[in-house]
Amino acid sequence: MPLHECAQFLSRFSRVTLAYNVGRLELVYSLLERKVEVHELEGMRVACGDVDIIVAPYTAVEADIDCGEAGGILSSFLLLKPTRLYGDEEYYSMLLTRIVERAYGETLCRLVNLLDAMWDRLWFAAHMPSIAFLSLLARLYPWLRPAINAMLYYAPYHQWIASVSAKVADTIEYVSRVPGTPYYKLVSKPRRPSFEASLASLVEAIQITVDPSRTLEGLKEKLHPLLRDPLLLARLDSARLATRLLNFQDQLFAVTGVKAELARVRRQGVVRAAARVEAGGYTPAMVKWYARPIALKWLLVYILALHLPKPRVLPRKRLAAEYQYNRLLAEKGYDVPRPLLIDPRRLVSAYEYIEGKTLSDLIREKVVPEKELVQLGELLASLHRDNIGLWDTNPSNFVFSHNKIYVVDLEQARENPSLTEKAWDIALAAYYPSTLLPRKPEARARLLAKGYLDGGGDPKVVLEASRPRYMIPFLTAVAPNVLESIRRVLQRVALEALKG
Repeated sequence: MPLHECAQFLSRFSRVTLAYNVGRLELVYSLLERKVEVHELEGMRVACGDVDIIVAPYTAVEADIDCGEAGGILSSFLLLKPTRLYGDEEYYSMLLTRIVERAYGETLCRLVNLLDAMWDRLWFAAHMPSIAFLSLLARLYPWLRPAINAMLYYAPYHQWIASVSAKVADTIEYVSRVPGTPYYKLVSKPRRPSFEASLASLVEAIQITVDPSRTLEGLKEKLHPLLRDPLLLARLDSARLATRLLNFQDQLFAVTGVKAELARVRRQGVVRAAARVEAGGYTPAMVKWYARPIALKWLLVYILALHLPKPRVLPRKRLAAEYQYNRLLAEKGYDVPRPLLIDPRRLVSAYEYIEGKTLSDLIREKVVPEKELVQLGELLASLHRDNIGLWDTNPSNFVFSHNKIYVVDLEQARENPSLTEKAWDIALAAYYPSTLLPRKPEARARLLAKGYLDGGGDPKVVLEASRPRYMIPFLTAVAPNVLESIRRVLQRVALEALKG
């Protein structure tokens, strides 16, 4: 019996019958209005002959949408565009909307978990959640791969699923259209869907016929690129989002225009999981690996911090925070390196390399780089007025280039810093240079504090930074008398400002 005749035959028993002719698969999917006896089901199979049929009570499909924990195998067919539709079109439209809503809910929650603080800077195509749901299904059920692949290689399917998804997206509170683009942007954190476990009862309700050879055929099928990585339909607002289809280095070379045979990767610093990418006499990028063993330094710092503000430790949170605050500072007019490529799955990122000298370099050269220390103090005052704290004010994180001061390494930055966190910014910037060069520490501390106060910083922050507890972490690297001299300078400058 031909496909359309088989579909018409089954439509006599169903509320909705969908006929699919995709790739090498002819399939009829029928949602039954009443319970069908075993002999009737066998009769349907015999009548339909070579056409694969799936029949189930429509109540089972509704249950599958609401609480199917096995990936929505029955309801997933609603995401494939049928060749023909028989029966209640309004009911089909309602079911289709519900499965797309489920796809949005589950997929966006996965994106939030993957991207952490970056999630609100993500744009994605309207049909990305639906494709991501199909990707999950193609992995769970190999026999579906040929059908899904055939759809994704068919251009009109993308237009159809995008129009369906867009209608649903416009009705969901945590998604809104980005003006002038075919993308959507998250505007508030999505809530995780709650599905009750009713898999056992659902399986009992399902009557499904699939030729076993379909599974073997599906296992041999090479997945469509979107099934292998649905994030191809997503992007960050100011950087490329890396795909799992290529290794990170090849993608970075493509973004920067570097040829692999000319490129060299050089490690940056002794205790930093970072490296410079160099090619053709210039350095286009700095690469950071957030999960490398050297990054465990943050765990050690967390343990030793005691009463001081705690750093972020988890690699994903540090990667996400670095991008989030890089973009936030850029929007507020601060100089930061441009993000190039972000990979939240491999926990790697690449940022533009800023050619210049770090404050650490200048301290080694000049001992007391007066102009730059004042600039740093003014910069910290400005950041604090904008309710941003850096936490990691290591002088290596400030690069002076073309009369600008660039802030790099923002993985520990935070908004709405407390008095203690602001004071830690000043204390770290004042004490840390003495680990590089212990000479003239008082002069450096005075210039830093002066720049901070002249830049509109709060004297109470400097006074708080002069408390003895902030110098404790440096006792193992700097002589106590040197630390005490810095502390007294900070205290003296703060008290003079408060009195005057």
